[in-house]
Amino acid sequence: MRFSTPVSAAIPLFAVLLLAHPVRAAITIMGVAPGSENAAIGTATIEDFEDVNLIPGLTIRMGGVPAPYPNRMWTGILPRVFKPSLAPSCCTIGGPYPNNPWDGTGALTNGGLGGTGLSGLSPGDGQFFDFQFADTVVFVMSTGKAMFGVGLSNFQSAASGDPPRTDHELIVNGVSKGVLETLLPGWVSGQYIKNRYLIITATAPNAINTVAIQNVTLADGLVFDKLALSDFTVPAVRSTWGRLKAMYR
Repeated sequence: MRFSTPVSAAIPLFAVLLLAHPVRAAITIMGVAPGSENAAIGTATIEDFEDVNLIPGLTIRMGGVPAPYPNRMWTGILPRVFKPSLAPSCCTIGGPYPNNPWDGTGALTNGGLGGTGLSGLSPGDGQFFDFQFADTVVFVMSTGKAMFGVGLSNFQSAASGDPPRTDHELIVNGVSKGVLETLLPGWVSGQYIKNRYLIITATAPNAINTVAIQNVTLADGLVFDKLALSDFTVPAVRSTWGRLKAMYR
C-alpha cells in the first residue's frame, strides 16, 4: 500500500535534501605547504613515481615540445625513473635537487624531450632534467575524479625564481584558472625547493578529467611528485532518500 505525503510535509523535506546535496557544483583550488598535504589527500590513490609504472587510468602528456621534436604521451609506463637528487641527470643545469621529491627519491619532470641536451647525456625521450623541456604538462584521468593533488617543485616564477623565469598557468578540464603564483596563497618560488602542494576538488556532478600546467612565457624545468587521485563516493543523502521513499511504499 502506498501513502501519499501531504505537500506541506514534502516541501520542507525536499528543501533539506537540496541543502545537503546541492544541485550546483564547483571546482575549488587550494595549495598547502610541504608537509601539510597528507591531511588534505587522506586515503587517495598515490602515484609516487618511484618506478616506471603509472597507476591505472592515468595518462601524462608532454606538449609544446620545441620543434623538430615530438610531443609525448605516456599511459601505463614511463620511459625511466627520474631522481632529482642524482647529479648525472641534472648537474649541468643547476642540480642536483635533493629537496624536489615529495616522497621517496623519484619524481616526474618535463625535461629531456629531444636531442642530448646541454649535458650531452639526455636520451631524448623524457624523464631527464635537461633540454628540451615541454611547455605544457597534462594529467589525464580515464574517469572523472573528485580530488586531484600533486606536489610542485623547481618552479622558477617570473617575479622571483632563483633566477626568475616564468609564471605557470593552471588549466582544469580545458578551462584556464589563472596562474599558480596567485592561485596558491603562500607560494614560494625557486629551483631547489618544494614550491607548494596543489589540491583541486570537485563537487558532483562536476568532475576532474584533465589538469594541465603550462609555462606562460619561457621554458622552465618542472618537477612533480606525490600525485593523488580520489574517486567520488556515493552521497549519504541518496541512501537516506531511498530509505525515506521505502517508508511510504
